[in-house]
Amino acid sequence: MAEISMQKSSLRIEWVNICKGLGIFLVVIGHTSIAQISQTAYNWIYSFHMPMFYMLSGMMLNDSKYSDFQSYIKRRLKTLIISFFCLNTLLWLMVKGLNISYIQTDFTELLTGCLAMYFIRVLLVSELWYFAINKLVSDWKLKLFIIFLLIVLFDYLRGVIPEYIGLTRNEAIGVILPGMPLFYYAVGHIVRNMALNFNTQKLKYWLVSSVMIVLIIISCLLQPVSYGYFHIFPAFCGIITLGSLSILLSRLSVTLLNSTVCFIGRNILIIVAFHQIIYNSMKILTKHLSLSTTLDAVLRLILLIFALYFLIRSFNKYAPWLVGR
Repeated sequence: MAEISMQKSSLRIEWVNICKGLGIFLVVIGHTSIAQISQTAYNWIYSFHMPMFYMLSGMMLNDSKYSDFQSYIKRRLKTLIISFFCLNTLLWLMVKGLNISYIQTDFTELLTGCLAMYFIRVLLVSELWYFAINKLVSDWKLKLFIIFLLIVLFDYLRGVIPEYIGLTRNEAIGVILPGMPLFYYAVGHIVRNMALNFNTQKLKYWLVSSVMIVLIIISCLLQPVSYGYFHIFPAFCGIITLGSLSILLSRLSVTLLNSTVCFIGRNILIIVAFHQIIYNSMKILTKHLSLSTTLDAVLRLILLIFALYFLIRSFNKYAPWLVGR
């Protein structure tokens, strides 16, 4: 009986790891020239890929483990804060050393996050705000209302320009002030128990597939007419779509595929830190080849995969503390 319970629990966590893996893969694709082949696909990816990570991060927060703020910070120092500053400094030095014309950085990004590492800083800021609000407010409806009110207030006080309102992009987020990532993080934590304890075995394949198709269509239709905070609607469509796909994959038990995607999901920090600089620096090599834009993008993506695999294995073996292990 205990074995069956553990298997079910493992299956539930597996779909979350698969979702994280698929999500980071879409992030990488979004930062390559491959995404530019289809503007519709590009817009779809960007409508939800970052909101999904904030939501999944909130889902993974087990606040019952932290009796006070001190215990929470102590844990995050080991798993996130030290890793952020170490990897971000290494990335910053790489950007400065390679001196690629279209990738520039300045000294402030050592604190705020270089390239995609801003995501880790925003995640930490969102966690800190949510931890405080969660300790003060227990009712989930009031909690979401207060969080949304804070976001709107700070957006107004900081003078966020209209086209950035409701987005999770770096320019729209204060260094230490809450933005839309806090909202998605809060939603993730609020649905945590329901999502992790949801019995995926009861779902029918045809039903999940149908929901995915409908949500993709709705998301594509909503994107041109979603402004400001209404961006949450195509975002949630995309999040539920990728979550549904992850549940399908976990049910199908395609061992090689699932293990690969879960491997990606467990090593997000390294991929977030280095995928952009590696992909763009590959241009130094491929520019000497007479390749079409598409072939060039595919070749650089393949080289990126090998490079990231080498980095992941190296960090996990020789410096696990750098990646929060």
